[in-house]
Amino acid sequence: MIRLPWKARKKIRESAEKLALEERRLALIKQQRQSLQRALDELLTLKAKEPRNAGDP
Repeated sequence: MIRLPWKARKKIRESAEKLALEERRLALIKQQRQSLQRALDELLTLKAKEPRNAGDP
């Protein structure tokens, strides 16, 4: 097996760390989006259940 120079190993490790951070960031964004979507769905459900008054636009 060929051993890579330390600079190459360092660069690979840094790239892997950046990728891991980006994956965590994207997972958080996805989680927040799902939470917002659930809240919106709940609000729309509540709005649909409200009785409609003739005076309301």
